[in-house]
Amino acid sequence: FQNLTVYVNVPSNVPPTVTNRASLVGRQGDTVVNIPAQVTTPINSLDLGLRKSVDAATVSEGGQIEYTLTITNAGPAIAAPDTILVEDVAPQSLFFLEEDPADGSYDAAAGVWTVPDQIRPGDTITKRLIFSVADAEAGTQIINNATVISPLIPDYRPDNNTAGTSSVVAGLSIEKSQSLPPGASVIGAGQVFTYSINVPTPENGDFHNVMITDTLHPLLDYVRSTAGFSYNSATRTLTYNFRATDQIYSPGDGPIF
Repeated sequence: FQNLTVYVNVPSNVPPTVTNRASLVGRQGDTVVNIPAQVTTPINSLDLGLRKSVDAATVSEGGQIEYTLTITNAGPAIAAPDTILVEDVAPQSLFFLEEDPADGSYDAAAGVWTVPDQIRPGDTITKRLIFSVADAEAGTQIINNATVISPLIPDYRPDNNTAGTSSVVAGLSIEKSQSLPPGASVIGAGQVFTYSINVPTPENGDFHNVMITDTLHPLLDYVRSTAGFSYNSATRTLTYNFRATDQIYSPGDGPIF
């Protein structure tokens, strides 16, 4: 018998080893002969994975948002420095501020992180990207996806190469409640009761130039209010204006009046 040669190509989704089996089938007299033979071929491939997280599910226009990218390598191949890319194009509502580590490996214009480190099997590599939130109205959903790519060595499991996050741009809100005199369920003529106004602010953002207005019902008489309110008797309107001092709300705080 002569030697038979088979040429094969390795596509990009082949696992670390491939076993190929051949069989010799024939008759020896009245006996059927079936002789198997197989070889296992190691493949230069790897299994990269990508995780992505965000530091806040709710952000504010003008505030900051931080993403963390984590690459894993399940092997068996070693990823050489500068051969692994992460495509992470930020939405238009985000403006790039900084990266950590600050090694210049993230190209904000192209939205590509070129990993400068070797990634051995079992290793993890992490990058933090910090952006400011601009030109985003309240209620806008910021969806940010990223994909890790191995251009040189085949990644045999691409289903874990993409990860994403979602955040919502929040705005200011206002809450109003009332307090009756102790033990009272209704208000009688001549009794004083209070309104409380609360302006909670969402996390991860500051607000400037905030104004609160409250127009009293025409059947109510104004008595007094928290220091800082101004009252216009002609329009029966109370105003609390932060613009006079350019006061800023800190994340999570809100005045109660």
